Amino acid sequence: MLQVEALTKVFGDFTALDGVSFSVAEGEIVGLLGENGAGKTTTLRILAGALYPTSGWVRIGGCDLLSNHLAAKRKVGYLPERLPLDDAMRVRPYLDYVARLRGLDSDERADSIDRVLDACHLRDIAERGIGVLSRGMRMRVALAQALVHNPELLLLDEPTAGLDPEQVINMRELIRSLAGHHTILFSSHNLNEVSECCSRVVLLRGGQVVAEDSVSVLTGLDGREETVFLRLTRPPDDLHDALLALEGVVGVEPGPPELGTVVVRTVVTPGIRERLVAEVVSRGWGLCEVRQVSDTLEDVFHRHAAGNGE
Repeated sequence: MLQVEALTKVFGDFTALDGVSFSVAEGEIVGLLGENGAGKTTTLRILAGALYPTSGWVRIGGCDLLSNHLAAKRKVGYLPERLPLDDAMRVRPYLDYVARLRGLDSDERADSIDRVLDACHLRDIAERGIGVLSRGMRMRVALAQALVHNPELLLLDEPTAGLDPEQVINMRELIRSLAGHHTILFSSHNLNEVSECCSRVVLLRGGQVVAEDSVSVLTGLDGREETVFLRLTRPPDDLHDALLALEGVVGVEPGPPELGTVVVRTVVTPGIRERLVAEVVSRGWGLCEVRQVSDTLEDVFHRHAAGNGE
């Protein structure tokens, strides 16, 4: 559905995107992660046709965004971080206005408005003024305008920003309900949200893709690696180097030194944990706890954001 290749955007002396490449399959929900300034919003603006890239290409549903601009944009619904709402309008007339801009005729507009009012749970407030709505309801109206022309690709920039916990849960459920009907790419700082909604993650740092894979692979739940937590009462001074020297150990992250804890990343091979435990015990390091753990997306995010990815 979406192919992005070597996308670059330069503003004067600043390179916002530097050779970004990734793809999103039809019906997939993909999370676009990164710190402020990583290039998430710039990427979404280019995909929505609101910015022109310095170089690179984008195909949306087989249409080249640069050479067939209008056809590609018809396939896209865009919810920017700054909500595109008119506070002086009521919900239904506003959606009708957006549908007119999208080129829908009168019959199409009526059907489409009914569809998005139901999909976004807005029917009860369809005649209310947008300016008096809560932040959560305003976000739903903004999402409805992105859906009114039934786009193949839905771009969401921070769709839960400013929402309270209950509203975040409701928006998350709404996004999940759209899976299969639309291909979705959304940016978020909420890593739990991404892990619950997305099948895959694209991680940006400094305008470049530093990781792109399924949530299970990035968190080590796919069986390629496993993470073992150890608590020691007599750890040696050179514990980090000593553990890295052991067969099968690919990474070591110390916990609080006063607690004698350490997190060890190992390749997955038969008996790897047993061999690790036997080695630690034989060296007299005072092993008192061992358990398998898995990375959260937050661990992955901060490891790559610090430049310590694979």
